[in-house]
Amino acid sequence: MPHNPIREACMNDSPNYTEYAVAQKAEGKYLVGRILLVILYVVFAIGWIAVLVGILHLWPLGAIMPIFLWMLVHFTWRYVAVEHEYVISSGTMTFSDIYNRRSRKTLFEYKIRDMTKIAPMTDEYAAQYADASRTTDFRGSVRSPDSYFFTYSDESGKKCAVFFEATNKAIKIMRFYNASATVMSTTLRY
Repeated sequence: MPHNPIREACMNDSPNYTEYAVAQKAEGKYLVGRILLVILYVVFAIGWIAVLVGILHLWPLGAIMPIFLWMLVHFTWRYVAVEHEYVISSGTMTFSDIYNRRSRKTLFEYKIRDMTKIAPMTDEYAAQYADASRTTDFRGSVRSPDSYFFTYSDESGKKCAVFFEATNKAIKIMRFYNASATVMSTTLRY
């Protein structure tokens, strides 16, 4: 089928499609990862200069250290510069991680109609996800005011929970596909 930008624009403006991406804040394991990577970069640069220039007296190799340092940063920093994205299309919610705005990895996909509870992460609903055997967090920050969760049963029948940042459109679509499990919120920012 030939590429048709008008058709694609109409598909993306459909009432049952939405996408949302949020950058991961430097907190928790991402903060620790960033600190450890910065330490690695400093140790690499100091070690390179100390060994090749100071001990072995290979002065010309000291000049190419910035190139190797750039390569190290280029190939490692992407794992702590993550964006979480979800797309709702045709009743399916798909979660992906985008690394350093370059590569995308689809991590999770689930039918909205099979979700057992969709609600805001408030004290009122905390018991709904507290006993989950596995939780997955796709929020940019644990302090996000738009935090929502949904629960589902995995292949073995265990209860699992997914945390995400909701938008008004996303919750309306989720309610369309699973009204009995969806709790609407009036405090969402978007």
